[in-house]
Amino acid sequence: MNILIIISSLSFGGAEKQAVADANLLCKEHKVLLVSFISGPLKEQLNKKVIYFYLKKGNYINTAHRLAKLAKKNEIQIIHSSLFAPMNISALTGFFTKVNVIWSFHSHEYEIPLKSKFSYKIFSRLPWIKKILFVNVELETFFLKRFKLPAEKTVVLFNSTKFTKPKAKVINNNMNIFNIGYVGRLVKLKRVHYLIELADYLVKNKIGDFNIQIIGDGPEKQNLKEFTRKLYLEKKIIFHGFKTDTETYYETFDLFINPSEEECLSLALIDAEIKGIPSIAFDVGGNNEIILNNKTGYIVATKEELFDKTIQLYRNVALRLKLGKQAILHCDKNFSEDAHLENLLNIYQSFE
Repeated sequence: MNILIIISSLSFGGAEKQAVADANLLCKEHKVLLVSFISGPLKEQLNKKVIYFYLKKGNYINTAHRLAKLAKKNEIQIIHSSLFAPMNISALTGFFTKVNVIWSFHSHEYEIPLKSKFSYKIFSRLPWIKKILFVNVELETFFLKRFKLPAEKTVVLFNSTKFTKPKAKVINNNMNIFNIGYVGRLVKLKRVHYLIELADYLVKNKIGDFNIQIIGDGPEKQNLKEFTRKLYLEKKIIFHGFKTDTETYYETFDLFINPSEEECLSLALIDAEIKGIPSIAFDVGGNNEIILNNKTGYIVATKEELFDKTIQLYRNVALRLKLGKQAILHCDKNFSEDAHLENLLNIYQSFE
């Protein structure tokens, strides 16, 4: 097949990462073009077999016309687009080419304006929009209810992790320290301050042989550091900043916590579980599709429950191993690159 993947930019975002991952997976057996309106650091991660095109975005009709020329020249059979502008432009491209188009939704888009809502409703019914993909069931339900998209076109396709599952989960014996990990943006909705409060709670409960490793950056970083200093927890909270080699950090974690109040499908949670790390998160977005409650980790409702489950896992090594083993099996089946590629190709081939 000749496939064109279009994304707004190649910055470090969930949709952007998955677009690059899809291009790299598909190019092994197919001709793949990846188009973006803005370049970025993810361009360096593209397989050499992927043909990259920078397309300057003007008005939607003009951009769609230029995209159509590119599609015709390369005999494209499928256009796979993610995020608002690429999806609408790919829909307009269909007027010029009638190439089969796939849309992928990666977030709720709560702040979407009325005109965008209207375009989704209208364009989703075009005959060349063949499938509308969602990264989890909760997101599919949200859009079907809010936008009344054609249900017969919608499909859930989980994002994938490029992390490799361990041959065997080994208990971290780094100076007998219990390592709690977080990977993600440092923004208010992620509620990373819960982790600092957790550290304070553990210390007050006479648990001192732990640390909390925070991987990531963002506008809340300074506030979080000040909060840490205020509670005299500088030796317990480690701020590593933004890292590209996160897999090496995951391999040191005994427990992964995602305290966010809003999620879609957390790649950080998926990465943790494929590594056999039991995880704790709140019941938002697709978290309960990644964490099987009481089987691969815990879905909690309150901060206090988060604290209690952390202590439970701190004290019970056998339980951590049991949950981690099930996490690997669950994620390998649903979120591995092999599983993702098989499901993606089945979707592509369903309307050939």
